[in-house]
Amino acid sequence: MWKILIIFLLTAFIVHLLYRNPEKSSDSKQPTDRSSNDGGTIKQVKTKQKEQTVPPQKRGPRGVIVEPNEFTSGYSIAYYDVHEADSDYSYLSSQGYQGGGPSWEGILYGLLKIKDPDLLQRIEFDAEGDGLVINGTNRADLEKIALWIDDVKADRKLMQRAIMMANIDGRME
Repeated sequence: MWKILIIFLLTAFIVHLLYRNPEKSSDSKQPTDRSSNDGGTIKQVKTKQKEQTVPPQKRGPRGVIVEPNEFTSGYSIAYYDVHEADSDYSYLSSQGYQGGGPSWEGILYGLLKIKDPDLLQRIEFDAEGDGLVINGTNRADLEKIALWIDDVKADRKLMQRAIMMANIDGRME
């Protein structure tokens, strides 16, 4: 019986370590300054924590929109996640996916199934090893997709939903 109790306690401790909120636990350990400059009230001293954080990237459209020219009949957007500072290649590879263009074709397919299924009829995907080119005749459609790429990169849950949708239709690689 004591073995079960020890296993239970160890499991609870491990779960606690995995799912704790480090920001919340550090707030409760802030030192207080008990000097009384204003009649004996306690002031909390704000301490800067030494954190290695990446500054948030400026939100905006991702990829490069190419105008129609003598070689193309419509607009296109080229997106190469592997060249981004916040690339999801490692994450996608760790999940068993290719991580480059074919994976992003699946993610964007799933994202469009969620946000605007009719838009899938107006565009065409051209996956490459490292990136993805999306062709269309309407610039506004591609601008919308460029903004949605940023949304899916900023929201891991949205990315997972898009991957799930692509997996259901066999479009995730």
